This record gives sequence, C-alpha cells and structure tokens, in this order.
Amino acid sequence: MTRNRSSRTLTSSQFRQRNRQKYHIPVEWLNDARIGMDQTLLQLRLSLGSSRPLTGSRPMSLNTTSAYKKHYRGLRYFCCMIGDYEGLLLLQEDAPDHFCPSLCASTLSNFIRFKRGEVGSVLVDAHGETVLDRKGDVIACQGGWKDPDNVGQLISAVSVLHAAREQQGQYSESCQTCWDVYHQDASCTNGCFHHLGKPRFWRTGDSSTSDVVQNTKRSSNRDSICYQSKGNFALMMNELIAIRQRLVSSGSLYDYQVWVMILIGVHLFLRAEEMEALLMEDFLLDLTAFDELGRVDLLVVKVHGKSEKAQAQGPVVLTLWRLDSHPMLCPVRALFLYVARSGITKGYLFGPKSVIDRLDMEPVSLDELTTHISYDEFNSVFFQLCNSVTGDENRNRYGTHTIRKTAYLYAIWGGGDLDHIRQGARHKTMKNAQLYYRDSAALLARAKRTGSHVLSLAPTWHPI
Repeated sequence: MTRNRSSRTLTSSQFRQRNRQKYHIPVEWLNDARIGMDQTLLQLRLSLGSSRPLTGSRPMSLNTTSAYKKHYRGLRYFCCMIGDYEGLLLLQEDAPDHFCPSLCASTLSNFIRFKRGEVGSVLVDAHGETVLDRKGDVIACQGGWKDPDNVGQLISAVSVLHAAREQQGQYSESCQTCWDVYHQDASCTNGCFHHLGKPRFWRTGDSSTSDVVQNTKRSSNRDSICYQSKGNFALMMNELIAIRQRLVSSGSLYDYQVWVMILIGVHLFLRAEEMEALLMEDFLLDLTAFDELGRVDLLVVKVHGKSEKAQAQGPVVLTLWRLDSHPMLCPVRALFLYVARSGITKGYLFGPKSVIDRLDMEPVSLDELTTHISYDEFNSVFFQLCNSVTGDENRNRYGTHTIRKTAYLYAIWGGGDLDHIRQGARHKTMKNAQLYYRDSAALLARAKRTGSHVLSLAPTWHPI
C-alpha cells in the first residue's frame, strides 16, 4: 500500500528553530523593553523578584511545558512589538514576588488575532480598530495558526501563568482616572469617584477569562468551523518492520534502544513522555506470568499518565504480552535483550545517546541509569527514521502521535474490540477512540479490498 509523498524536508530541530525565529526579538525592541519595564516598576513601586518557573509548581508533562513556553515566547515578542511593558513583567521569570499586574486582556486578544489572521493582513482589534506597534506603525498579521486548538492551548498557558503569579479570579483593568486623582494628591489613595475604596491602579485577575478574550476565542472557533486537523500518520506493519531492520542491523545499542522504545510504545499505546520516563521499577516483576515451559508469557507495567488528573489518580497497570506468532515484533524478547546488553538494573530504562553510546563502546559498569532520553531527542530520531523508511518528507506526517496511531492500527488490524482498545489506550470517551479507529479501519478495509500482503504482518491483538 502506498501513499502520496511530499517533496518538502524539515527536520525536528529545523522546525523548532523556525518557530524560535518567528519570535526573535530585535535588539532595539529589547533595549526599549528594558527601559519600559524599569519605568513601569518605578511607577508601580515594584522590583524584580527571584527567578521562578512561569508555570509555577504545577505538575505538567514535558510536552505541555514545552508547548506553553512556545506561547510565552510569542507573547513576549508581541508585548515588545506593541510596547506593553506592564504586561511584559508577568512574562519574566524574575517577575515581582509579592505582586505583579496581570497581562492586558486586549494584548492577549490582539495576539490571537495576530496569529489567526491571514499572513500580511492588517491587524485589527475586537472593535475593528487598526492595531499599531510601539512606534505607531501598522502591524501585519504573522498568521500560522490554522488550527483553532492553538487558541485554547494559549488561553490555558496564560491561565497557568496567572495562577503561578497569584493573579486569579475576575479580571479588571486599571483606571486612568484613579491615577489622575492620585497624581493630583499623593495622599489620596482611595481612587476615583467610581472606584472609591477600591482604587484600580493596576490590572488584576486572570485576563484569559475576560470577555474580550473569550469572545475572540468564540470568533476564532466560528471562523474555523470547516477546519480539519490532519494529524500524524500511523506506520503500516511493513514500515514498522523496515524500521526494525534499519535499527537492529546497525548493531548500535542506542539504535536498539530506540527500537525497543517504539515497540513498547506501540504495544502499550504510550505517549512519548511516558516512554522516555519508564523506570525499571515500573515493571512489577511479582506479577510476571510464565507458561508451562517456564518462559515469560507476560510482563505487567505501571504507566503514569500525562495530565494532572491522571497523575493525581496514580499509575495504571498494563500488560505486555509475549508474541510468538511474530517474534520480530515481540516486545518481551526485545526488552530482555536490551536489558541484557545495557546492564541496566535500576533507574530509567532508556537513556540519552551520550550515555548509551558510552555503555556500548566501553566496559562501563552502570547498574542505575539516572537520566532519561529527552522528548526532543527521541522525537528528532523518530521523525528521521519515519522519513527515511517511508520516503515521506513532510514534517507534519510523522511525530510522537504516530506511536499511538500505530498502536490503534495494530490493534484494529489484529481483530481487537474497540472498547478494549479504548481502555488500553486510556481514552476516556468513545468519541476520542473513534477518531483513531476511523483511520485504521479505513486502511484495513482498503487492504482487504486490494488483498495487500501487509495483512499477514498484523498479529492477533490481545487486551492489555
């Protein structure tokens, strides 16, 4: 079975670099921003505080943290462009400790329009007024956000940012009249006539909940009603076997580690951050089952979910079956061989290339692996593998979601029941499961119609 191929090549590192270039802040903007923030700190009688993560102490997956940081870079860029130096304070890791004004709701709304608008079109605000930069020039939309889900992710990132800076609750703007009264008489701190006793000298609350931002989000969703996310492709069984051949034939321990990661990920529906952080201790050896010949029949594995709710609920327990019908795709055999070659008995299961190569080249005694392979490292290696094996050079075709999509294809083609598959994939609703099921079922129907040899490569699937 074949698919259409794109001629465009973009590696994972090039993709990240291109995103950073979009938000590169010119030196002139930075100099103006430093002056502007100093003046804002002086006016509000604040000072920069200790360095703290923008997301605070909230537990999040590495993937989510990386996505949120991308949005924070974009907002810094936009604040510098338009001269919103008060809003820029909130986006500093050393933002004032005890109080920091909220991000301006109009700035957030305009940034959404800046990213959702057609590339090169004039940026206008929620009232149809042209948005100007810090020097009074017209701003052209950068575009790039065809998927409306980017807006939802941005709003979530901003909400987390405000919570980390203790700015939650109803959003309110600062009042210029309150400031005018104060400037006329510095002893008058009660505010203007409309805000007596509750002066509004600065912005407070979570601006992501403001009417202007929520209305901008609704407008964005309406404009995208016909949008369909393309998502990552699944790997066909013959492509998965070709990847195995590529990795195993090199003789490299690191390459073999990557193969074991992919194989376990497919059999257990793992996300990239779940694969990379697997511990030796996550394998519950007391629950290992053996057949009548004393061979390991199944392993039991603890998997920690990526969401805050999943982490709070604790790990789920999944089953890794021995696969005799297709030994090349057997995760138990591959895992045992990897552990025997690496000598790792404690700590993380999968390490960065520098560490694994050292184990491969030198007789190093390393019982415990204390660092694991990073999300970016695995994603980069995996994309290049998919690109090389499938011949598809489109950056968006393959990514870390490919692992779970391949897991669905493997299960559907192996005759699995959709509800059992959904439970194994830890999809909370059937609706989410059906999105994955649809593509795999369509490919299966086509393979049956054409009598594809790939059908024979799919082993029988068992609930995990």
